Amino acid sequence: MVLGPKGHFEVDGLCNQIGEGGLGAIIASELPVAEVVNLQFSIPSQPDSISVRAVVRWRDRLQHGFEFFGIPSELRARIRAYCKDLTEQEGP
Repeated sequence: MVLGPKGHFEVDGLCNQIGEGGLGAIIASELPVAEVVNLQFSIPSQPDSISVRAVVRWRDRLQHGFEFFGIPSELRARIRAYCKDLTEQEGP
């Protein structure tokens, strides 16, 4: 969810990178760098969606890089575990 000049609005996207500190996503609108947003996303095999505050750190057309901030340690641990599982599935 983004707070724009006309109020809050939602933008759908596709996450294509994730780590403990943030994520990369292709979204339907170009957001300005430094924009603060509320991200909501799901991690496969986990029942609850994750909702975090993030800031847009970079943009290349519709590709955006978001940095999480103020993320609770429990959510950070869930993301870390998911990333570890991905790495282990890829193998050497």
